[in-house]
Amino acid sequence: MRTNFPQLMIDLETLSSEPNAPIIQIGAVPFDIRTGEVGPAWQLNVRPDFAVTPPSLDTICWWLRQDEAARMSVAQAEHGFAPADACMAFEDFTTMSCVEKLELWAMPPEFDCVILANLFRSVGRKPPWRYNMTRDLRTLEALAGCSRADREAALVPHDAGSDADAQARTAIKYWARVFAAPKEGV
Repeated sequence: MRTNFPQLMIDLETLSSEPNAPIIQIGAVPFDIRTGEVGPAWQLNVRPDFAVTPPSLDTICWWLRQDEAARMSVAQAEHGFAPADACMAFEDFTTMSCVEKLELWAMPPEFDCVILANLFRSVGRKPPWRYNMTRDLRTLEALAGCSRADREAALVPHDAGSDADAQARTAIKYWARVFAAPKEGV
C-alpha cells in the first residue's frame, strides 16, 4: 500500500462555525491529485473541551436536522479522543501516509485548516503542515468550470471521513478537467 501521498484532504465536523469551534470529528484522505490514487479514509471522533471552546446553538440545531447516519457518526464524540490525543493521532496518520511537505486540502481551508490548526495550538502543538501548503477545493472547482452539482457524493454526508473521501475524488476529477482540457488557440 502506498504511503507517500503528496496531498491530504481533510474535513471536520464541529459544533460551531467559529475559528475556535469545538471539533467532534476529523476525517482525512491521502491522495495524489496527478495520478488519481486515493488512500484509505481515516477518521476519529474528538471529545471537545467546552470550557475552552463553547458550542453554538445554531450548529447544534443544524445537527439535529441532519440524517440519522450523520448524527450517529458523530454521536460517539463523548467517547472520542481528548483534543491533545486527537492531534497526536492526526500527526501520526500524516507521518505514515503522506510526504513531509504535504499539501493540505479542504473545502474551504479558511474553515477546516484554521479550526484544526487552532486545535493544535490549544494543546501546545504545532500543526503538521506548512502555512503556505493549504489548498482550496472551491477554487479548483471554479477553475474547472464546475459547481456543487459536479461534486462526488459522500457515502454518508457530514461524516468527516466520508466527506474527505468524496472531496479528494472531486479534487482529482476537477484537476483532470483543468489540466487535460484542450487550450484555446492550440
